[in-house]
Amino acid sequence: MGLGRVNAFVGRNGAGKTTLLEALYLFFSGPMLESIVGIAKRRGEYDKTDGAGWWAPSIRHFFAGHALTLGSDLISFLGDDVKVGFSVGEEDMPLKDDYRIVKPTTMCHVSHEKVGGGSINLSFPICKSGAIDNDFSGDGGYRRILTPDDIPVAFVDPDGMEANALLRMRDEVVSRGAEHELVSALKLLDSRVESVGFLSADEKAYKFLVNGTLVGLSGMNGRIPVKTLGDGMRRLLVIAMAMVCVKGGALILDEVDSGLHYSAMASLWNFIFKAAEANDVQVFASTHSLDCLRGLASLCASSEAACEAVRLYSLSNIGKRVVSYCGRDMSIAVNSEIEVRA
Repeated sequence: MGLGRVNAFVGRNGAGKTTLLEALYLFFSGPMLESIVGIAKRRGEYDKTDGAGWWAPSIRHFFAGHALTLGSDLISFLGDDVKVGFSVGEEDMPLKDDYRIVKPTTMCHVSHEKVGGGSINLSFPICKSGAIDNDFSGDGGYRRILTPDDIPVAFVDPDGMEANALLRMRDEVVSRGAEHELVSALKLLDSRVESVGFLSADEKAYKFLVNGTLVGLSGMNGRIPVKTLGDGMRRLLVIAMAMVCVKGGALILDEVDSGLHYSAMASLWNFIFKAAEANDVQVFASTHSLDCLRGLASLCASSEAACEAVRLYSLSNIGKRVVSYCGRDMSIAVNSEIEVRA
C-alpha cells in the first residue's frame, strides 16, 4: 500500500515512530547541517567537544551501538530511488587560527544520492566524541544553499519548534499575507479569534510562543498573548504556520495531538486534511492516543476524499512488523474498537 496525503503512525514506545519521522525528515531535507543538528537537539543527544569541553549536539547516537569510530558507516535506503548515507573519516584540514598548519581532522560525510544519478553531499568537522564543534553548529560555511529542486519540509516535535525556526516561519507567513489561514485554524479551538499578530522586538525572539504572538478576540480591545489561551492553541498555531510554510512539500508532526483536548481531535484532523490539500502538502504524523485515532476515523467516515487520502501504519517492535490500513479500513477498525496501535 502506497503512502497517502495524510499518513499516521502508531505503535508502542520504542517501536521506532520518531526515528521513522526523523528519517523522513532527512529524506526530504537532504544533507543540511541544520537538519542534523536539529535531530540531535530534539533527542537531547550531546557530547563534550575537544579542548574546551563544551557540550554540543552529537551525531554519535546516529550510529549502531552509539559508537563512533573512523570508518563508521550508516546507510539507510529511503524509498526506491534515494539513498541517504552517513560516514566518518579523517581529512587534513588547516587550523582555524593558522591556515599554514594542517592537521588530521575527523569529518562526518553525509550523502543524498538518487539511484538514477545525481547527488548532494555535505561534510563537516566533528570532535572525537561525535560532538559538532560549536564553531560549525551554526552556519560555519557548512549550511547548504537551497536550490529550486529542494522540497520544503518542517518537523514539529511535541514541544513545538526552535525559536529561530519559528521566527523564520513567522516572517514567511507575513510575507505571504497568510495570517488569515492562522486565524481559521485557531477558530477551531476558540471561535472568538479574529486576528493574529507578531511582535518584532529582538528580546522577544526566544519567547516567541509565550509573548511574541498575539491574538485578537471578538469583543476585546487590543490583543492578548497566544499562551494565555492554552497550550492547545499554541500547538495548533505552530501546525498552521508550518503548513503554510511548506507549501508543495512535507510536514512531519511527532505526537500530533500533544497539548490538545480529546474533543478537538476531529477538528484537528479536518484542518490538517483540508490544509494539506489546499497547500499540496504531504503529512506524516505519529500518535499514541486512541482519541486522536477516533478523530481521524471520524474524518474518514464523513469524507470519501479523506478515505482515499489517509493511511495508518501500525509499527511493532516485536518481530519488526508493520501493518497498514487504508482510511476506510482504519475507520472500520477503530469504530469497531479493534486495537490498531500494536
